Amino acid sequence: MDALEFMQRYNARVDAMGAGARVKCLGITKKTTYTKQGSDEKAGEACLMATKTQAVSFVHIDGTIQGCIVYSPMSPDKVTDGLVAYSACLDIMTGMNEKRRNKLLDKLHLFDGKLTTAGSNCTINGWMTEVRPGDPARGWISFALVDEAAGSVPDVIDRRGPDFGLKA
Repeated sequence: MDALEFMQRYNARVDAMGAGARVKCLGITKKTTYTKQGSDEKAGEACLMATKTQAVSFVHIDGTIQGCIVYSPMSPDKVTDGLVAYSACLDIMTGMNEKRRNKLLDKLHLFDGKLTTAGSNCTINGWMTEVRPGDPARGWISFALVDEAAGSVPDVIDRRGPDFGLKA
């Protein structure tokens, strides 16, 4: 799936979830390339999508989206929007239904009070998922989804930095 198809499917999914007014994608605001870990070789391109309440980053390799990272403020009124955006990304990228997705979110300790500052992660159907509360002083949480076949893309998963965790 390319960037335009991703945005269309994402917007359709958040509309179906009843959250389009809060987390609809407004477009791509930044593109950057990143290198393979420990080398100067270009690994792919990453884009930052603007949404109404948080940032959604997604990674391109050979023109297809191989993963995404959703960054959200930890404030109670915004973290829910970040979780909705992440849920929509999980649905459209993995093809999960709502029941399976919610089981995955439970496994990531998002609803049982067991999420620590170290975060949580798991792999399901060839996708690596991760939740990282990040730096409490900055007040951000990140939710990531990366195709295992993408190789070095997990290096993109990082705490919120000046460039939203994307390594240039």
